Amino acid sequence: MADCLIALGSNLGRRSDALRAAVAKLGDNPAVRVAGESHWRQTAPVGGPAGQGRFVNGAVRIETSLTPPALFSLLQQIEKALGKKAIINRLPVQPATGRSRLTEISCASSS
Repeated sequence: MADCLIALGSNLGRRSDALRAAVAKLGDNPAVRVAGESHWRQTAPVGGPAGQGRFVNGAVRIETSLTPPALFSLLQQIEKALGKKAIINRLPVQPATGRSRLTEISCASSS
């Protein structure tokens, strides 16, 4: 099993409800155990389009047997299930890959 930290944030709709639903869906996966959750914090947006609302941000610690690519895929499935629409053209492109950076996952093996 690996310990992973996953940052979560929302600035649309019922922000806290959306984050709680995301954590619940993450924990519904049999290969994932939610081991801890931070407090939710409101923060001002940095960059992006003018006039966007404040974010609610937090993090969860999970234990999982999923590989990082499989975990990333699961996170994208949860976002899609909760109605997130990716707006790739507004995200900064990473020079090394030429791809937009959507999510960062930090994992460490516990074995």
